[in-house]
Amino acid sequence: MNVGYACLKSGTLNPHTALEQSSVARCLMSDDPNRDAYLMFLRNMYDFHLAVQACTEDRFREDRIRLAADIRALDPASPLPEAPSSPALAVAAGSVAALGVRYVVEGSRLGALHIAGHLQRSGLADLPVTYLQGLSGVDISHWKDFTRYVDDVLDDEKASIEALKGAGLAFAWLQEQFDAKALA
Repeated sequence: MNVGYACLKSGTLNPHTALEQSSVARCLMSDDPNRDAYLMFLRNMYDFHLAVQACTEDRFREDRIRLAADIRALDPASPLPEAPSSPALAVAAGSVAALGVRYVVEGSRLGALHIAGHLQRSGLADLPVTYLQGLSGVDISHWKDFTRYVDDVLDDEKASIEALKGAGLAFAWLQEQFDAKALA
């Protein structure tokens, strides 16, 4: 069995692919993305950041603040939730499973950069992009540093399986949200 990053990558391939097939993701990455899909993406990511706040030791607080700014810019009349719409992930902070959750968050940040480029090429330059611009320090070298860290921590099968459980919970949480808040 693979350990470390290889285990997380191969073990999350199916849920990752399923999430990319959500109506929001498909619309955002289509030839004609729209504001509604972008707002739904921002809301889902904000909700996700609330759900993982405790188990990631609020490591991504700045991302959540930037997501809130963009949501308010697109929909100023709608209040932001203070708690996630579904229960927060029941993963202990500092645990190996929490590293699996962090793997999903870090990967979603890299994916958001891909979305940013697509939106820019699609002519939606008027959208608020505080969140996406705030990820400018997230690039392939950041991802490689993170995956090396994952390999250092997940140096045996037992730890890798535990991290995979955390990643699985995070992907399942996201999938539930994207399915529940699907675009018509």
